[in-house]
Amino acid sequence: MNKQKYISELSSYLKCLPPSEREVVLGDYEEHFANALYCSRDEEEIVRSLGTPKLVAKEIIAQYRLQQATHSPTLNRITKATFAIAGIGIFNIVPVLIPFAISLFVVISMYVIATLLLASPLIMLIQNGVSWNLLFDFFWILGLVGMGLLLLNGLNKMITWYYNQVLRYLRYSIRKWGRNI
Repeated sequence: MNKQKYISELSSYLKCLPPSEREVVLGDYEEHFANALYCSRDEEEIVRSLGTPKLVAKEIIAQYRLQQATHSPTLNRITKATFAIAGIGIFNIVPVLIPFAISLFVVISMYVIATLLLASPLIMLIQNGVSWNLLFDFFWILGLVGMGLLLLNGLNKMITWYYNQVLRYLRYSIRKWGRNI
């Protein structure tokens, strides 16, 4: 494979990146080829040392997604970064995707519990109907709603910590299981 074919394939795999970012990456690889050719290396040797365009593109996309998630951590961006890193290779699926899925399940479960606690007055009203028992259960209902509010407030504060921990783990995963990008 020659330089032009390599750059062309790499470009086609990087279509999901914004055009400006893609041009920077392709420019870096053009420069890498130019420097290696200047040092009397042939194009075949350079291509072998870089790896396949598909793998290189996966690593670049993973790094880009991680950078996006780091600058503006949202669940959508963190999920995209996680799947991009897990997609680099089969060995990344277990150490990256499974811990993320388990921790995400725990966080979502906590939000469901908080929502159910907040909705407990409505649930009790539907279950028992309007009766005098509702007055006797007033403090019980008030306690459940209070617990739901406290849990929801704690979860909203915890979600920032959670995002930072996931991003830290993703950066660690790229260092540990990815190649040098």
